[in-house]
Amino acid sequence: MGHFVAPVAGNYEFSISGRAYQKASIQVRLNGQVAQYFYQENGPDANEQSDDESHIFNLMLEKDDDIHLFLDSGTLQTPNNYVTITFIGKLISEIS
Repeated sequence: MGHFVAPVAGNYEFSISGRAYQKASIQVRLNGQVAQYFYQENGPDANEQSDDESHIFNLMLEKDDDIHLFLDSGTLQTPNNYVTITFIGKLISEIS
C-alpha cells in the first residue's frame, strides 16, 4: 500500500489519507515490526458507510529504515471509488 526508506537519520512526519468503506485498519511497519496502528469503523446506515480517514504521525528513523503500510482489514478508497491512497513522508529534523 505504501513504502518509504529513510535517506538520512532523523525525525520524520508521515500522513496517510483516503476513504474508509465500512471499516479499515492500517498497520505501519518499521523494519517489519508494527510501529503504528489505525482503525476506523463507520456506521451501518448507507449514509455512514464511508468516511474520510486521515492520520498524521512522527517517527524517529535511522538511515535506511524501511516503512511499509499494510491494509490489515477493510477497504480504503477515494471519491469516485478510485483505489488511490495518499502516503507522504517528510524529514522534520536531521540527526547527525
